[in-house]
Amino acid sequence: MTNIRNLNENIRKYRVLCGFTQTKLANELFVTPQTISKWELGLAVPDLQNLCKLSEILNVSLDALFVAQSDKKLCIGIDGGGTKTELVLCEIDGHIKKRIVLEGCNPNDIGIKKGFEVIKRGIDSLITANQNISAIFAGVSGCLVGNNRKKLLEYLKNEYQGVNITVKSDICNVILSHENSLSSKCITVICGTGSVLFANDGSSLNRIGGWGYLIDNAGSGFDIGRDCLHAVLAANDGIGPKTALTEAVEKILGGNIWDKLDVIYSGGKRYIASFARTVFEIYEKGDQVASNILKKNFKRIAYLANHAVQNYNCGNTVIVSGGLKAHSNAINEFLKPEMDSNLKLVLPVLPPIAGACKGAVLAAGGDILEFNTNFAKDYETFERV
Repeated sequence: MTNIRNLNENIRKYRVLCGFTQTKLANELFVTPQTISKWELGLAVPDLQNLCKLSEILNVSLDALFVAQSDKKLCIGIDGGGTKTELVLCEIDGHIKKRIVLEGCNPNDIGIKKGFEVIKRGIDSLITANQNISAIFAGVSGCLVGNNRKKLLEYLKNEYQGVNITVKSDICNVILSHENSLSSKCITVICGTGSVLFANDGSSLNRIGGWGYLIDNAGSGFDIGRDCLHAVLAANDGIGPKTALTEAVEKILGGNIWDKLDVIYSGGKRYIASFARTVFEIYEKGDQVASNILKKNFKRIAYLANHAVQNYNCGNTVIVSGGLKAHSNAINEFLKPEMDSNLKLVLPVLPPIAGACKGAVLAAGGDILEFNTNFAKDYETFERV
């Protein structure tokens, strides 16, 4: 049975499957990207001529554009961090229907009320009134502090009654992105703006580090970015070695670092953490100061991992996530040599949001092998959109 209300979802579905952005599809149809957006949001309907063109360009029949999508169970995964919150709506078999990325939702950073509002706004943007959501899995940074997890769980259960809802630390997203169960023994490291390590003994998560940027020194983006700015200021004052970081940092700042201290301080921890990227870039060019910064910070991460394996029955797998994961050269040069020789480093193929969706699918009774295959294939396409 055809229904015009299904048209907007199907246009987006087949556009994404064809690898088209809204702009590319608009160019093919000689309309504006705003027109495509209105069609996909259900705010406007293509005329017959454009419907025929859509059918041809997207390689589907006209009937397929109007047919109701699968009645498979729907799940929502949430990966909530300090810098961004990613949400994905998927079918129980792993096929992705919608994806959205919002600002960070860590309640310790922006307050409980604002953090919860970000999560709700994201969920509401994923679902329509006639959709039946089976499960929501929210892995959120900062939720293990105080009563944050309990409060978020109560909030979501009140807002989305009848839905199977799970709230965990974002570390669980990382575990599930590589493993098929939270009971798998492993050591998990998240190094983004902040950093934390957990030793999972199969029944409990044992936190090591993660004290917050003002106190911690465990190789986070903030730690590396701060050390970068320290090195540039030291070189500027003549009390530290010259480094290529100076030119790179001052290019970003738009002037001498001393004259831009107000910009740095007003930017706060996320702005300071953004300079970690510069350290990795300059390290790749052979700068000794940049190398020393990474060596110092990675040594701290290795120390925590070694402590974990020596004190907890958590296996020997170390799952690495966050911004650190993208820098395999630095990992091989500075992190691996400092770690216990029995430890095995793993860089998950799937992103943390996949772990969150997997948690929801498990709660809804889905098949994980089918999920892994379908999600990986769809996510690459959605991430480009």
